[in-house]
Amino acid sequence: SRDPPSPVLLGVVLFALLLVCVHADADVDHASSSATTSAASASGTTTTATSTASSDNPWVRIVGGSQASAGDFPPAVAILKFGSVVCAGTLVSRTVVMTAAHCVTPGESLSNFQVLAGRVNLASSGGQLISVNNFVAHPDYQPNQSPPSSFDIALMILSRSVNVNGFNSDVAVMATSGPNAGEVSTSYGWGLTSSPVTDPNGQTSQNLM
Repeated sequence: SRDPPSPVLLGVVLFALLLVCVHADADVDHASSSATTSAASASGTTTTATSTASSDNPWVRIVGGSQASAGDFPPAVAILKFGSVVCAGTLVSRTVVMTAAHCVTPGESLSNFQVLAGRVNLASSGGQLISVNNFVAHPDYQPNQSPPSSFDIALMILSRSVNVNGFNSDVAVMATSGPNAGEVSTSYGWGLTSSPVTDPNGQTSQNLM
């Protein structure tokens, strides 16, 4: 078996990922339309997305959308804590997920977390449930900062490889350059279906949006 990646290697990979746009999809059918904003959120990817939420609160800038179908976003994974989804992520290699740094509280036991790959609807069966070996947040990320910290990005190292099939699960295609200013792409995840600004009782979608 291979040795786990070193902290130096993980740092190099993390900074490399910051320079690219992961799985930027030009299809905007999965986003609602109002104001354009850029965010690194629980969607698991840094994209330009649309939102009806208040732009004053960075945590609620991406809400709603339309349901994705199997095969739409093979790199999408759900991050579970005690069996419930808390974040989404993007599979950037068969053993590494890129997600938001705020998904794991510093010092929190990683045994509380699992990654679910290859499933669009969380209430259905199938997919691969994998435990987490390591979590590396961007070194400049500041937890509990108000307003929320920049550099809200991290790598989650899995305990084993994801079996990819190119349809239900696959590694994201890495862009060779960053997006142009004003470019629109798709954000995906199992997030809120309505803005907590206008709907405090809004629910989290069970289906990938």
